Amino acid sequence: MARTRPWEVSEEWWEKVKSLIPSAPSHAKGGRPRMEDRKAFAAIIYVLRTGNQWNALPRELGASSTVHDRFQEWEQKGFWKRALASRTHRV
Repeated sequence: MARTRPWEVSEEWWEKVKSLIPSAPSHAKGGRPRMEDRKAFAAIIYVLRTGNQWNALPRELGASSTVHDRFQEWEQKGFWKRALASRTHRV
């Protein structure tokens, strides 16, 4: 039997939530490129599903501070409330 990886975000799941993600703030003054929304979403799901601390996020998934900042940004903009209200994917 194959091991499951419940923290992985399937293409189907991503298609259901990507339209709910708030638009990114303007970076007109430049700076580092913003982490892709899908990568940020996958890293957040990893933390939520595994129970790891933000600081224990594997570096290949993203910088823990960036991922946590995105989680908070989306929370303030109501993303998680909308995502849970429209949930059809078993989490």
